[in-house]
Amino acid sequence: MVTFIFLAGIPVLAQRGEFGVIGGASYYIGDVNPGMPFSNSSPAYGLLYRYNFSQRWAARTNLWKGNLHSSDITAGNSPEREWVFDATVYELSVLAEVNFLPYITGALNNIFSPYLFGGLAILLGNGTSNYGGYTLLSPAMPFGIGFKISLNKHFCLAGEWGYRKTLTDAIDNLPATWPNDSQFSNKTTNDWYSFAGLTLTYSLRLDDPKKCSDFINKYGY
Repeated sequence: MVTFIFLAGIPVLAQRGEFGVIGGASYYIGDVNPGMPFSNSSPAYGLLYRYNFSQRWAARTNLWKGNLHSSDITAGNSPEREWVFDATVYELSVLAEVNFLPYITGALNNIFSPYLFGGLAILLGNGTSNYGGYTLLSPAMPFGIGFKISLNKHFCLAGEWGYRKTLTDAIDNLPATWPNDSQFSNKTTNDWYSFAGLTLTYSLRLDDPKKCSDFINKYGY
């Protein structure tokens, strides 16, 4: 009985599921770079899976790798401090997407939509700075905006830009004070990072989206 229920659910899961790749750029916002978008940005890439609940709502999981680095010289915030750091990071996130317009990959209509996303993530990695090597591990809260378009029956292309609010002030490994106890960084604010880029997904749709079905009538997808 359990096997029958599982097999019966495969077409539904396949019709709603999309696998894909991520490519773009990541950058850091914090004490070294307080607010310059794309300052010292680096390539980032990874994988994703999207599950479409309806034409408006979807859930998504991402795993991507990138670099977060900056220096006081290039950012121009406090050049006298001469701080430099470079970190290789991984993000594992679970996101909710809401489409502004009804959207179906592979349909003749409803083939594009802006969307918002938000969720939870884990940031982990390793870096080096003026103080030597260090490790990173922190929860983060991703949010942002994007635009998706259906290229054909199976492929969806999307571009998005989002920020991640972390619960750590250690992405740059900047200490709070100098050895003489004078202030070195602002420990009252945590670091942020950002990702902007493209996603390309392949829909596992098993039927022809031009044909009407009881499933489409009931669930709107």
